Amino acid sequence: MAYLDNNSTTHPASEVQNAMASVTGVDLEIIEETRRSTARLLGARAEEIFFSTSGTDSIRTAFKAAFKARPGCRHVIASSIEHDSVLDICRRLASQGFRVTLLDVDERGRIDVSQLERSLSTDTALVSITQADPETGIIFPVKDLAYLVHRHSAALVHSDGAAAAGKMPIELENSGVDLYSISGRKFNGPDWIGALYVRQTLGICSAGSERDIDEEFMRSIAGLGAAARKATEDPAIEEMRRLRDRLEDSILSLIPDAYVNGTHNRSERLVNTSSIAFENANGELIAERLAELGTTVSTASACGRPDRSNSGVLQALNIPYARIAGSIRFSLDRYTTDAGIGEAIDSVQSAVAYARRFS
Repeated sequence: MAYLDNNSTTHPASEVQNAMASVTGVDLEIIEETRRSTARLLGARAEEIFFSTSGTDSIRTAFKAAFKARPGCRHVIASSIEHDSVLDICRRLASQGFRVTLLDVDERGRIDVSQLERSLSTDTALVSITQADPETGIIFPVKDLAYLVHRHSAALVHSDGAAAAGKMPIELENSGVDLYSISGRKFNGPDWIGALYVRQTLGICSAGSERDIDEEFMRSIAGLGAAARKATEDPAIEEMRRLRDRLEDSILSLIPDAYVNGTHNRSERLVNTSSIAFENANGELIAERLAELGTTVSTASACGRPDRSNSGVLQALNIPYARIAGSIRFSLDRYTTDAGIGEAIDSVQSAVAYARRFS
């Protein structure tokens, strides 16, 4: 069995399960230790970390915080390949009369910097640029983009770090990012817990702004702390990179007409992610066949809408339809093994051959 859909959700680490099981009530010491652990993971200060019920909840709070810090401003900028959690907010704001600018990207996922600079105005409240795209793994130069935003405007910068946490080094203190959201379930933590980094100098959030903490939420907080400690003290980044490279190299060498979506420069992608297009094949058929063979993958961003049969991210990257239709995302985590990758390689060959018979 090979579970290679970890950008959808990960299985909680044993340390996380133990931490959650040990909770017997609201414990202020555990709460503050989780702030410290999460801050270490993100290169921030404990007083800049706030808890939420999910990554999506953190994103909503980030937008609210930006409008609080920039009262009267009614313009938002985001990349065109943001997660649906961000794009849904942008669509809702547009329906309410706000001005929304979506930035173009090229086939490697690079943002049009000149478009960003031209779009900034005195009315811009927030610029939201994802740290890393969960579908292709493309990493964005958020620090450079944040510097540009602050040089040309008073807008705040938010980055969605849900896909990045635990998969790459993060250092927020000197990044220029004002707001940064993560999700516990994306790095072997529990469901129903997220965190939001809010730069302290903004003075727009306090611990009292968090939801009431009952015992159930307390367990999630304890689990998040354990996941953050695991990711910081026992990083699996290099092992994920090695296994991802083995998987990708094998597929590209063994299967004709297979192509990596997005940049081929692996240093510009998350170490755990590979989006591969198989021409002349139906991605849904491939995924279904892989599931029958014991390998779990995704055909598009896991949190996308069910009716999103053709990935909006891949369309934004100008990938030909024939490749989009046959695209599969493989995403690993710290518990992916060599044996699992070997099984997946064999299964992918069989599944693609199967799907191409029906193309």
